[in-house]
Amino acid sequence: FRTSVAILRLASTNQTKQVQSRAILEQMRSEDGIGPLALRVLVADRLAHKDAAAANAYSSQLLANPRATLTDQLQHLEILRQLKSDEFRDRLQTVQQQVTTNAPDVAEVAAWMQANGLVAESLDWLTSLPNHLLDQRPVQMALVQGYLQNRQWTAMLNIASQANWGDLEYLRLALVFRAWSQLGSAGLADTSWNAAMGTAAGHRAATIQLLQLAESWHLQQKQEAVLLQMVQESPEDNRARQELESLYFNSGNTLGLHQLYAIL
Repeated sequence: FRTSVAILRLASTNQTKQVQSRAILEQMRSEDGIGPLALRVLVADRLAHKDAAAANAYSSQLLANPRATLTDQLQHLEILRQLKSDEFRDRLQTVQQQVTTNAPDVAEVAAWMQANGLVAESLDWLTSLPNHLLDQRPVQMALVQGYLQNRQWTAMLNIASQANWGDLEYLRLALVFRAWSQLGSAGLADTSWNAAMGTAAGHRAATIQLLQLAESWHLQQKQEAVLLQMVQESPEDNRARQELESLYFNSGNTLGLHQLYAIL
């Protein structure tokens, strides 16, 4: 309870309460049960105050605890990056070695690398992994994301064309579309996109993700097609209808507006 109160008061604008709270957390950081939590809060507090050196000290102590998580490891890497520490590369290599028996953890480390400007390095690491890991979905997804960011369309197509992705089949087909469209094969691209929409049909979350992909790729016609499918499936969806109306109106597509109103 003392730790919980200290965590709450650490965000107070009252300087005295902040000092008292840090003192309590300092006492608790060596406790077996509550220590990792106290250290995580102290790390976050120091980062919020732009004190990366102190955050590094707390983070190092946290990593020495057997209850440290992969999230703790990745945060430590971020701190080392902020400090421009010579330890960064060695620590990254250590984390990579620690996760090579767990495909979801491999994907998480790769995602962190890709989000922090290390796309090429993540691909070099991923492609060096044993085949039994490369055949697992999380690792394949990490590879695809890396190839997508690096605009390596042929490599991405090779991965995305393999097997069936089950519940994520619509995503695989959308990625195949993206690869073919960038490689100049419009016919194959359109076939893949239509297949992706067909697979996503009736599944709200999948359809929304396709819409988000079309938006991020700046493909208005694909956005319109997905929104139209959403309106057809759920005419009461005012948000999808209004967004589609706006796209049609702004582009002067009166035929599209007529089609939409006919459906409604």
